[in-house]
Amino acid sequence: FTQLYGFYPETLELLEKNINAFLSSEEATNLKLVNITIKEIEERTFPNNEEEFNAILTLSVNK
Repeated sequence: FTQLYGFYPETLELLEKNINAFLSSEEATNLKLVNITIKEIEERTFPNNEEEFNAILTLSVNK
């Protein structure tokens, strides 16, 4: 059984903080990290450029 969790913060530092907080939480106690996919999305809308990062964590349940 594998679950997917997604994170979508505005900075890479916040993304890392969110992932680490989740992995050390009680909810993740019985989960094993299998893979992390991180993607940067840049939206260019004059006059601003906006960046967004997302991560998908693939986790498996420890039995």
